Amino acid sequence: MTIEIYIAWFPLFFLIIFFEDKMTKKDIVRLIFFLKLLQLDFKKWNKKDTKNYSKMTCLEVYAQYTRTIITQLDRNNNEVISACLDGFNSCFKNGEFVEN
Repeated sequence: MTIEIYIAWFPLFFLIIFFEDKMTKKDIVRLIFFLKLLQLDFKKWNKKDTKNYSKMTCLEVYAQYTRTIITQLDRNNNEVISACLDGFNSCFKNGEFVEN
């Protein structure tokens, strides 16, 4: 396993184990998106496209969409949340990360 997995997993692990009764919607969003990441090959989580460095890695996609959705949950902005979910899901196809 690579360090990226631990960086993403440990905050969630400690929330689940030690603060299960205090978990919020925000924590659940992070957990669900992390579970989606687990479908991918760990070695590809932080792999950059050498031809186009502006493309986001799997971890960058995870971080961006979780932050956006969490912010929009506070605002009850269902349109943006739906668009983010569609966007996040479009990054994955048949267990592979699709680089847009």
